[in-house]
Order: sequence, then structure tokens, then C-alpha cells
Amino acid sequence: MLSSNLTNGFSALTTIPMCRSSGASRVSLAGYDYAGRVRGPSGIFPAPYCSGFGYWLSMKAMKAIADAPLNGGDCEDR
Repeated sequence: MLSSNLTNGFSALTTIPMCRSSGASRVSLAGYDYAGRVRGPSGIFPAPYCSGFGYWLSMKAMKAIADAPLNGGDCEDR
């Protein structure tokens, strides 16, 4: 998903679950690379990581994630 967004020139990504109502169009996140939940250590992942029901990534954050090696997790947010 991130590689495709970068290839197609998207400057940011917002994920919002279909079961949630959101006022995301009224939120300004200019100047931030990530907005969302930071989860504590979990399972084989000893360090906190970004996770959540919905989150926002800047182009810089999308590139960092898309270029990172796979870590053995089975969830898109780990």
C-alpha cells in the first residue's frame, strides 16, 4: 500500500476504519510525520511501535516504512 501511494505521488496517507465516524477532514496535521496511537511492547516486538484504529502518515513516514526491511510480524502496523 505504501509503495503504491509513493509511486503515485500521494503526499500523505490516512487510514480510518469503516466502523468509525470521523471528522478527519477538519484536522490539520501539517508539519507532522505521524498521528495515531503508540503501542507498548507486544509479542516478539520489544520496543513501542505505532499502531491503532486509524493513523496518518506523511510522505516522509510512508517512505521510511516502505523502505524498511520486513520484521516477521503478521500485522500491517508492526
